[in-house]
Amino acid sequence: MPHTIKAENTEMMISTGRLNRYVDRMARWSPQRRAHAHKAAELRLGGKHPRKRDAAIYAATGLR
Repeated sequence: MPHTIKAENTEMMISTGRLNRYVDRMARWSPQRRAHAHKAAELRLGGKHPRKRDAAIYAATGLR
């Protein structure tokens, strides 16, 4: 089941596989690095050209 992330003007759908890959990758990161990645992804999602990568980072760090 795809996950829906609300960007500034649109909703982005990311696959469960993509989300799981980012959760696994970020499990080894420090809490400070995850917080920085979350904030940066949030800012990019509010920009003109949001990316699925940023939506996956935002969702993966929001799960913890």
